[in-house]
Amino acid sequence: MLINIGPDYYKEFYIEKELNKKTTSKFICDYIKDNLLMIILSMVYYSLLIVILNNTGHFFYIYAMVTSMLFLLFALTIFPTLIAPWFFTYIELEDEKLEEEIKDVCEKLKFPLNKIRVQVESTNSKKVNAYFFGFGNNK
Repeated sequence: MLINIGPDYYKEFYIEKELNKKTTSKFICDYIKDNLLMIILSMVYYSLLIVILNNTGHFFYIYAMVTSMLFLLFALTIFPTLIAPWFFTYIELEDEKLEEEIKDVCEKLKFPLNKIRVQVESTNSKKVNAYFFGFGNNK
């Protein structure tokens, strides 16, 4: 959390300086949002575990494991629609040929695809990256 701000800043602005386009204010803003999100989710998760520990007896670890897996599935479900847009800007894919190629690959792999969005990261970084993300029907 806060104790990592120095190493994170060093990594962002010194080690990866050739790839970084992020400003210090954007770094601090993202750092605050990241830590707030981590605090909120951690409070909810640990509160659930404490309730389980206090109310389930000798087999609390089974209930805790099931709760942990459900919490992880919940986080995977809300990430693309609620969490990621908090940190990144997304636009629709404009290249129709590329979109069709992606859809063809997904169809061949039987990967259910709802929509294709482009993460606008060019204002923060020179890194090139792509990913498929989502869970259940939210891919």
